[in-house]
Amino acid sequence: MTAPDQKRRQLLQGIGAGIALPALGIAPAIIAAPRERPQMLDGVQSGDVTDGRALIWSRCDRAGRLVVEWDTRSRFGNPRRMLSSITDAGQDFTARVDLRGLPADQSIFYRARFEDARSGVLSEPWFGHLRSAPTRARNIRFVWGGDTCGQGYGINPDFGGMRIYESMRMRRPDFLLHSGDVIYADGPIPAEVTAEDGSVWRNLVTEEKSKVAETLREFRGNYRYNLLDE
Repeated sequence: MTAPDQKRRQLLQGIGAGIALPALGIAPAIIAAPRERPQMLDGVQSGDVTDGRALIWSRCDRAGRLVVEWDTRSRFGNPRRMLSSITDAGQDFTARVDLRGLPADQSIFYRARFEDARSGVLSEPWFGHLRSAPTRARNIRFVWGGDTCGQGYGINPDFGGMRIYESMRMRRPDFLLHSGDVIYADGPIPAEVTAEDGSVWRNLVTEEKSKVAETLREFRGNYRYNLLDE
């Protein structure tokens, strides 16, 4: 083995075991094998947006800290970084970051990651986008919805899932107002529902959504069910 080959092999072995790479601009984050990295289980959500702030929410598969960087340009040439407190099982490993100091009426691009509370290893980043509220009057577009997955009708992959949300997204709204019955904790989702015309609606099913919610885990599972939709 030549000296350059040996150095490359040592580098790859180090990356597999987990090493810090300050020269690549990643420090103090740690690179690790995929199975060792935290996983962001439910994507990222933004809400409560005003002209100067917004909340960013996500959920991890372990105890960790949510790290959010934001910029007004998608290239993140001058990102601002904010951290959450450490989340644990008591919070269902969910965390949120309150972004403050946002410029008004501006596109805000953000990337979110979880940092493992023990090892400091970072998850893969998840990218998002929002627009802060204006301070002067202008036309806005918003979409309205509610009553998600009720009366036994849940996520049907054969139908393409909850397609209404894709239709909403294509309208490029400033925000979504989700009003009422975000979940039906007392409405189980069966594997199949026979519609009035005799057709069969086939649902994606989960343990928590297969019965009336009676525990905290089952209530959380009802919310999590909606997030399974593509």
